[in-house]
Amino acid sequence: MKLTELLLEYDNTPNLRTVKTKFTNNEIVHLKSSIEDRLRDHGYNRLGEGGFATVWAHPVHDDHVIKVHHSGNDLQDGYLNYIQQKEVRSKSNPHFPIIHSIKHYIPQQGMSSVSIIKMEKLHKEDDLNDKERQKVKEEGGFSNYTQPHEAMGNILHQKRNTIMPGAVSRMNRRETENPHLLNAMRLINKVKKETGAYGDFARRNVMYRRTPHGVQAVITDPLA
Repeated sequence: MKLTELLLEYDNTPNLRTVKTKFTNNEIVHLKSSIEDRLRDHGYNRLGEGGFATVWAHPVHDDHVIKVHHSGNDLQDGYLNYIQQKEVRSKSNPHFPIIHSIKHYIPQQGMSSVSIIKMEKLHKEDDLNDKERQKVKEEGGFSNYTQPHEAMGNILHQKRNTIMPGAVSRMNRRETENPHLLNAMRLINKVKKETGAYGDFARRNVMYRRTPHGVQAVITDPLA
């Protein structure tokens, strides 16, 4: 595998390549370890890891990260389905992560896979400076992007007369305040229902993009 291709300039529309390997369904997990070894050989350092993925950054090419993701079932993988949605890939909503490219390895038979995802480098709330943290606090902090908005998204898929009036009022108020965020929640709930995934709005899954106008909340991995 040539990792140099991951460092090439990317198009405005992220590239999705699916590669059918010679691995069996049980062996595909070993490919993840092999990819991680190659990233390490090419100077990447591991930034973090979760239950299904590791995240890598390069000290020189520091405008992006590489995420190596293992899925046991592509059809039910909320994260993979989320980042492949056209609304996410179009880069039209500031609350979605910018995905540069996805290389997707599948076995000869079976539903598991390994993906290499090149995406923008974002920042945890703990890494923000005092001024940036103050802006986050003024906008409602972490809680402004978690349970209230997940609940808001659920409201959109139910009849209004079955929802408490207060919840509808909050939804209408926040829709006026931030339509991009509400649209993001619509999409997340659509993917959640299609895949059977569940919401995973932990603090680590809401990160921040630095812009000339201040930090911007980005929902990186809302489904598990």
